[in-house]
Amino acid sequence: MGDEKPLGKREDHRDEFLELHDNLNDLERRFNPKELNLHFGAPRDAEVWPGLWTDIEGLAREGLDRVSGHRDYFLSQKVPSAMYEDDMFWYDLFLFIGAVSIANAHSESVHDEPSEKTLASILECLIDVSEYTAVIPADIFKRNWEALANFLNAFPALAESAEERAGSLEDGLRREMILGAASSARRIDNETT
Repeated sequence: MGDEKPLGKREDHRDEFLELHDNLNDLERRFNPKELNLHFGAPRDAEVWPGLWTDIEGLAREGLDRVSGHRDYFLSQKVPSAMYEDDMFWYDLFLFIGAVSIANAHSESVHDEPSEKTLASILECLIDVSEYTAVIPADIFKRNWEALANFLNAFPALAESAEERAGSLEDGLRREMILGAASSARRIDNETT
């Protein structure tokens, strides 16, 4: 007990994420008007409208930039993870990406496919943010993993890019997460094609 290090001063970064979270909530209300719990997947009547993935990419990119702007803080060994101190933005974005991915893969209401550039950027964000979620591999890391797995299941052609990126990582936990998600996407794609 005497060897425990103090956790240090908690910083409050919620205000920096409020507008992003509000924008995410607006998208979720349109996607999920019945306000069903996205922990359990996508609503059956969910709509994946043109531009939704571009909006998600913008939120993910901006959210990653804001976390990276406080790199030392978000990489700190705090319990619970400092990643919860973003107004729960990333937690909710992971759930949303997962649900939209499921809807995209299984819905007939998909009106257009996002560009390869948009998809590659979202993949990059999901992998890059794992540097922060893996600090304390608890629930936020699990949500990151689920979002990545559902995203790759919806867009299995990205599995190879994910695997290449995993090969460049030193962190074994992150590498395992990415390779597991890519493997799952390949297996599901092989079973359905």
